[in-house]
Amino acid sequence: MMKKIFKLLAIAGLFLLPLSVSQKADADTIITDNAALLSSEEINQLEDTCDAVLNRYQTSVYIITSSDIGEKNDYEYYIKAIGEGKNAPKNLIILFISTQKKEPLYKIYGYGSAEKMLTPKRCKTITRRMRHDIESGSYYEAIDSFCDDALTYMGRNPMLDSFVFSSTVQLIFCLLLTCGILYLMLRSINPKPAASKPRDSKTKNLQNIITRLYAIVHPDTVAHPEPYTDAATYLDTENSQLLGRLDHFSHTTQTVIAKKEASSRKAEENQKQN
Repeated sequence: MMKKIFKLLAIAGLFLLPLSVSQKADADTIITDNAALLSSEEINQLEDTCDAVLNRYQTSVYIITSSDIGEKNDYEYYIKAIGEGKNAPKNLIILFISTQKKEPLYKIYGYGSAEKMLTPKRCKTITRRMRHDIESGSYYEAIDSFCDDALTYMGRNPMLDSFVFSSTVQLIFCLLLTCGILYLMLRSINPKPAASKPRDSKTKNLQNIITRLYAIVHPDTVAHPEPYTDAATYLDTENSQLLGRLDHFSHTTQTVIAKKEASSRKAEENQKQN
């Protein structure tokens, strides 16, 4: 007897569900918590996120929970009656959650622009993220995750979900592009030994590295790159010393004096000194 009464109540709930929502159809965001899963504070926080979806993308959000309607009931017919009703918004997202122990259920439906943006693949991704929270009884976290994902997906073209636009592929592409640019730069370099000695050992080592990289890029032209060499390379500092110096002057003025005049001037200078 009790089972028959329970079935009758469940059927009555199915008929009352579209009626209860249609009475609030003038509202843009509707949260009908028939299963008593949320507190009043949690409902207010979820409404703020749903209102953000409405303000940005002109799409309403309905969240409906039930403890009586499950997989065996024709719930999709009544969800369709809500989404396609006369008073329903043109763009609408519906999240339906059933808390029946034997047959828990959570489905997402989109109408208007939401149907294009919330593709079956995206809906599957959202419900997969909600699964852990729903199975652990954290319904607010699950619904909040749904609201955040809906807000994100409504502003992102579904074409961007392609594998080509994934972060891994983009990282590999950037690395290949960097290697290609480096390769072209090395091909355009023609290293030549400097005329003077480098200032320090770091500069000398860098020159050797560039020469070896050039040999890798141009194996035909530089088969065995030689290290940087100059005069200091062949100088034995322990057994060598500076023997003389020859200075060359430029941009100077020279005065040539004949020998007789020079000797007479020296004699005059000696007499003055005496």
